[in-house]
Amino acid sequence: MKSAVIAGKGTMNHGHDKHNNGRGSAEVRDTPAGRIFVPSPSTPLLAEYMSEAEFAAEIGRTVRTVARWRSLGEGPPVTKIGRQNYYRRDSTRAWMVSLERDV
Repeated sequence: MKSAVIAGKGTMNHGHDKHNNGRGSAEVRDTPAGRIFVPSPSTPLLAEYMSEAEFAAEIGRTVRTVARWRSLGEGPPVTKIGRQNYYRRDSTRAWMVSLERDV
């Protein structure tokens, strides 16, 4: 099982699995089910999540489009905290993979 220490949502640093963007560190583990994110106590609770606006910007769509997908049950799984919607990065990747089609 391969492990790497990363920090929040940073980017690769010189080809290593270490990230440091001031958000604390976390561990990514490769398991038979795929990569899992194991936050350390200093990692913000929502480090693995994106807001609806962040998700929309990430995929180049409007917030309104993402909200429509959510209401129709067509988008990725959503985590609601109060009135706010959050998307787990791993879930959005899995959802995008599920959209792949042979042409």
